[in-house]
Amino acid sequence: KVVDRRGEAVTLRHLGNLHYERGDHAGARRHWEASLSLCRELSENAGLSSCLNNLGYLHFEQAHYASAERLFREALETTAAIGAKSQLLILHMNLAELALSLDQLARTEAELGQAESLAREIDATPMLAVAHSIRARIAAERGDITTARAESRAALELVEPTGHVENLVRAEMAAAEVELAAGAFPEARRHARQASDTARWARMAHFELSAAFLAALAAWRNGNGEEAAHELVQLEPRAEEGGFLALAARAHDLLGQIRDGANDAAGAAEEYVRAGEHMKEIIGSLSEEDRRSFVHHPEWKAVIGNLFDTLMRLGRREEALGYLVPLGVGVCDVDPGRSRPGSPHAPSR
Repeated sequence: KVVDRRGEAVTLRHLGNLHYERGDHAGARRHWEASLSLCRELSENAGLSSCLNNLGYLHFEQAHYASAERLFREALETTAAIGAKSQLLILHMNLAELALSLDQLARTEAELGQAESLAREIDATPMLAVAHSIRARIAAERGDITTARAESRAALELVEPTGHVENLVRAEMAAAEVELAAGAFPEARRHARQASDTARWARMAHFELSAAFLAALAAWRNGNGEEAAHELVQLEPRAEEGGFLALAARAHDLLGQIRDGANDAAGAAEEYVRAGEHMKEIIGSLSEEDRRSFVHHPEWKAVIGNLFDTLMRLGRREEALGYLVPLGVGVCDVDPGRSRPGSPHAPSR
């Protein structure tokens, strides 16, 4: 009977993976949590670690940053107890991605250093490529474009011969972010489109749409606002349908910036309000710890700032103030910034 229940836990985890791949995040979460409960009961630590990682991944995509970190760290503790180095590697890499998304560069480098040591120890070339991709993004964040480009090239050179699709997409997206930081917008768009096309072929919806967002951002910064807007209008409903509300909010925020740049303040306000409504929906689903981490995230502070400033500029003061309580911020908390999508490693199989 114990064997049967272990088999049930494995089956539930794989069913969760299938639901996730089909875009049914509620179904994925339900099956992973059921598998998690069985694994705890049976003290089946390998399965427990996989479920914790999968749920952490899901929470990260949904901008539940505190819950994602809590789940990743519990998985890390569980995995360390059984010495599964390949899973430890994935978890340290996920924690590095999470820290980078929060602009915590020192923490990113600490997690990345542990991941790189493990990758070399077990000869995990595709994961070393991911490490180079993250280091490229760190260097770009610090304005060191020469180092960023060198790290980006190293990532692509390492991953291309392996045929590892997910990590190839990551490398292309990192290259796009580096070229955006360098002001080489056509090259950034080329890398982003390549990442989006590859992810679409592999049916990796979140990566596809995140890369498409980068491509639209590159088009806008290159002066092609109409082209960028067209792509964002196509992207947003797919992000919403897939449950990627944070990405949908980013799309509306960028559309607002495009409208603002075209001196269409009313159109910009409409897009910022839609971004704000998505954010209210996200915040309504969060625990208190996730709510705090969300509203203090640099990217979301910028989105809230765009919404608030535009409504105030249009004389819609009461409407602007009406967003502060639902979004859990005060006037002093809003702050312009920039977008940077990021994704941790996909669910464990």
